[in-house]
Amino acid sequence: NLYKYIPIIPKELSGDRLALLPDQERLTLSILITLNPTGRLVEFDIQPSVIRVDHQVDYKTAQAILDGEEVGSPEIVSILENLLEVSRAVRQMRAARGGFELNLLDTHCHFDDEGELGPIVVASVTVAQAMVSELIVLANQVVANHLQALSLPAIYRVQPSPDAADVSELVKLATHLGCELELENEEEVNPSDFQSFVADLAGTKAERVLTYLLEDSLKPAVYSTTAKPHFGLALDCYTHC
Repeated sequence: NLYKYIPIIPKELSGDRLALLPDQERLTLSILITLNPTGRLVEFDIQPSVIRVDHQVDYKTAQAILDGEEVGSPEIVSILENLLEVSRAVRQMRAARGGFELNLLDTHCHFDDEGELGPIVVASVTVAQAMVSELIVLANQVVANHLQALSLPAIYRVQPSPDAADVSELVKLATHLGCELELENEEEVNPSDFQSFVADLAGTKAERVLTYLLEDSLKPAVYSTTAKPHFGLALDCYTHC
């Protein structure tokens, strides 16, 4: 196995004082976000707070409850259903600005949001995981915009646009494989182009191979002290917080 888990924080801390354990109070910074019914940001506030977890629910349990395969308390069911509804509205807003998703097998993602590739990968992600990813991306987006507006030093997560020449070659290859892809501007690649590519490839015989080629054309997402666009999420600035 080429992938080895190396903890940043000692297990004695990450599994105790820095963990959100049930019935234990923890000091934190809360990002309080208000959205309208369509998922558009109305207002936000970042405040020092004390959090106390009433119930600890992992992805597997959350998915089972959402699927109706496991019975949860009325309170937990209500919270999960509300979070799912909110996350779907946030996903629609991400799609509206050009954000796209790649239908790939597990890519050893080490993050809970957009992962190493930049865009969100959906093939091996459950509804519960996708729900959390959308909300984490939203929180990170809010914090990044706030830091940029205040001109505070920060570490941003950035992803440059793919090279237009590489994407043009991919479009030509797709044509030979029976898939008609269209690049809106041959001089500049936008996230909405990839969103259209993914939609056009869905269900075709060449979907898997061309999706991997789309992945290969992406430039890596990296950290930077300068706020720059994030291609996969179609955002002007983004951070991990």
